[in-house]
Amino acid sequence: MSRKDVLLAGSVERINIPDPVDKLRCPKPSLPRGSVVASHLDIPAQDIVDDSLLDEKRKISRPLLTVLKEMMDVSVLANPLFILVCVANVLGFLALYVPYVYLPNTMESKGIEASKASFAISVIGISNTLGRIVVGAFVDLPWVSSLVVTNLSLVFSGVCVMVFPICQSYAAFITVAVLLGLFVSAYVSLTSIVLVDLLGIDSLTSTFGILVLFRGIASILGPPLAGAVIPDIADSAAGETSASTDISFYMAGSFFVTAGLISELAHVINSLKTKGDKKPKT
Repeated sequence: MSRKDVLLAGSVERINIPDPVDKLRCPKPSLPRGSVVASHLDIPAQDIVDDSLLDEKRKISRPLLTVLKEMMDVSVLANPLFILVCVANVLGFLALYVPYVYLPNTMESKGIEASKASFAISVIGISNTLGRIVVGAFVDLPWVSSLVVTNLSLVFSGVCVMVFPICQSYAAFITVAVLLGLFVSAYVSLTSIVLVDLLGIDSLTSTFGILVLFRGIASILGPPLAGAVIPDIADSAAGETSASTDISFYMAGSFFVTAGLISELAHVINSLKTKGDKKPKT
């Protein structure tokens, strides 16, 4: 817990670190929470004269309390980029669990056996697991942008969810389920990498903690919200009513796509800011 990158799912080779380490050609297995060159952490407290270094040593000696305090640091909410990321994630997680809840019923309404319909959920999970491995290796390539991959995965996830209602065969449902698992894996697994690319490694703990809080609330609200918009369709011949889940999938898909667009806005703003910082000052 004393490491800055304890929540980072990617390689620390992606992170820009201070020059002294590069000059010494030191390995970068992890980044200390207080500083990159942290030899003073091994010096007894009574022998440290510099107050800032002493304070840093005390923080490192209480890693759990330090991490919890950073997770509750709401000052990051003043950052417009982080607000955009939060909004995008709220929309994404409002949609994320809708297929898991309503897909089996939708497949059964198309005449597919309940056992086969339930297996589609397992297919999403298997595809998601394999996708995280592939995406993790892909994003570690130096020319790949984690933000672009995340944004595309959100849009494609939305397309997959909106395609479910028009599927008619078991093979079609399984194919879309495989693709949804792959695309969602990129969105979920790249969270910490995106936060570091946008906001830096120093704020990862606080941004990740607050983002997970928003995600949790959205996850709870998503399926009930999708159920609330399901209309009752009257069958005049049988004298009964049935519920169509199509609108729930369209709503969830639109949430995914909107989340991707908002996240892309954060990417554009960050790119413009980076270019502006690189321009020579006159």
